[in-house]
Amino acid sequence: MVFAPDLMVSGRIVSKATGSRDDTAFVVDTESGLIVKTGNIVDVGGWVMAQRRYSGRAVAAEHFGGFVLSGLSDAHEHPVLYASLSMMGAVSVYGANTSAEVVNKLGAAFPDDAKASIIGTGLNTAVVKDLCTDHLEQLFPGQDVVVYDGSFHGAVVSRSLGAKIESLMKSRPNAAGHLDKNGCATEDYGLSGLEIIEAAYTQEELEGAIEAKLDKYLRQGITSVHDLCMRSTKQVLATLTLRKRWKQEWGYEFPITRMYMRPKHIAFVVEHLSELERSGLLTSDDFRRMCGLKLFADGSFGSYTAKLSKPYINRDSDGAWFDTPEYIHDSLALAAEHGITTVAMHAIGDAGVNQALITASDWTGMGKDRGFDPVFRIEHFELPLPLKETLHAARELGIVVVPQHNFLLDAPYRDRLGDRVDFICPHRSILDAGIPMMSGTDGMPDSVLYAIYLATHANQECQRLTLQEAIAAATVAVGRFEGDNRGTLEVGQKADVILANGLLFTMSHEGEGDPNLSWNPAHVEALEHQINRVYKGGQEVYALPPK
Repeated sequence: MVFAPDLMVSGRIVSKATGSRDDTAFVVDTESGLIVKTGNIVDVGGWVMAQRRYSGRAVAAEHFGGFVLSGLSDAHEHPVLYASLSMMGAVSVYGANTSAEVVNKLGAAFPDDAKASIIGTGLNTAVVKDLCTDHLEQLFPGQDVVVYDGSFHGAVVSRSLGAKIESLMKSRPNAAGHLDKNGCATEDYGLSGLEIIEAAYTQEELEGAIEAKLDKYLRQGITSVHDLCMRSTKQVLATLTLRKRWKQEWGYEFPITRMYMRPKHIAFVVEHLSELERSGLLTSDDFRRMCGLKLFADGSFGSYTAKLSKPYINRDSDGAWFDTPEYIHDSLALAAEHGITTVAMHAIGDAGVNQALITASDWTGMGKDRGFDPVFRIEHFELPLPLKETLHAARELGIVVVPQHNFLLDAPYRDRLGDRVDFICPHRSILDAGIPMMSGTDGMPDSVLYAIYLATHANQECQRLTLQEAIAAATVAVGRFEGDNRGTLEVGQKADVILANGLLFTMSHEGEGDPNLSWNPAHVEALEHQINRVYKGGQEVYALPPK
């Protein structure tokens, strides 16, 4: 829906949520999608009347009794990966507490004569510790089956799929992880199962699934997303094709505003950049602006592959490295050679975070030597211990950190981390140290509003944020990082806007720590139900049906 030439909206701005009930108004130029006037409702109303009288500009005025806030950004998400999973009919086994329950959930979702590949997600490795190939073969003999833990760094695969993965890995000398005799796979070995299964689907089918996923984000108030690692060239091409069509059909900015890719996919884009430009899919300028390099230091707590300085307390292991130092060095050189200035590195264990700091220092040096301004993000930044020293190093290097408030739900990993689990998400300490921080969800779950709630109700003082801080990490901080005009309701900003009931902020406002923080779908739904309308570039992209 495109409004009249301009649209005036008024309501209580979110920064006043703690007390003031003064109305704020703003006017959107719906042709440019930018905010052209903002202020108190009386002054803006007078400006609108003058525009109507002296310039003949039509301005549709609408008063909204609730709160107004900027569209939310998810700075660490996997929209294309999750769209692919949806397309392939993945089924969640979350809530299963035994191997038998996992298999029963899969059996209930797929008939005995099912011919398609079978994907399960959400395996809780804290309680289900013995799932193996034999369990899958009993119910689905000879079929391609994979069950992923919540992090996607660990999986259990059937014999058929395992054989295909091993064959594929022979062509990938830099593959990380392993596949053991029980069908337990980690890192690239497990995730390659998705590539193999996805090959049976068309690019057009994937584009449709991505579009449905982006539509869901808009309904959640998420108006921009950073995709943090695509798994196949099909996913890259589907995203670029949909981006072109989205612009042609809808006229406003494609919600995926940043794409971080593995070295092989960067090399693919570079090799085909002339062809992509001729097809109108990606210009060289857009490539340098919106694409970045994705590297991995380590894995995850769920798969016991996050790299620790001390072993896990319930097994004789300190995790595993993902990318080797040589691969990291070569990948940084590849990025610099082709004009990419931003690197995002996944780091979860304290040793992994330290490796990310070393890589950030190398990237800074490379930028100085080659004459470009390097940007380095650390994704997750969990367990940054020792806390004071690690935060100081991150600040001195000018790093941007992107933690996920939803990882506060990793508290059950006390069984493998002990008291270290209290420092999984020290968001408060990060901000107090003066480190720029954006927030993401990593799809666990993909609700930014729920992530804000978790951050404002965290149990540890080093974790808990105020409501304003949590919102800023998902709005203005992303705009600053991108160097783009998004994230505030000021003149010249993109009109990505949410209109919400005041109850949303009552439900989210900071308070005492919630000792019962847990994945609660009903709470997620209750928060998102408070959204009334969402605008993207001044266009209404979501609205509750009229009562």
